[in-house]
Amino acid sequence: MNHWLAQAKLTERLFTAFHAFLREADYAARAGQIIDASFVTVPRQRMHRKEREQVNQGEIPQTWQDQPAKRHQKDTDARWTKKNGRSFFGY
Repeated sequence: MNHWLAQAKLTERLFTAFHAFLREADYAARAGQIIDASFVTVPRQRMHRKEREQVNQGEIPQTWQDQPAKRHQKDTDARWTKKNGRSFFGY
C-alpha cells in the first residue's frame, strides 16, 4: 500500500495532514528525540518467598508490621529488569 502512496505522491500530504491533526490536539510529534533509559539501582532486597509474594500482592508481611525497623529497610517499589542481558534491581 505504501508503494501506491509513493506513486501517487501522497505520502508528504498524508504526513502533513497528520502532523496538523496532532498539533490541533496539542500533541507534538518530534523526530530524533533521545529517551534516557538508565537505571537507578538500589540495594537488593533479601526476602523469604512468602514475604515476596505478599509484597507483590501489595500487602505488608506481618513480621514487618511487628518490626517497624525492618519495614523501613525494605524498598517495596523497586523491581527487577534486564537490559542487554544484565539484571538490575531498582528504578
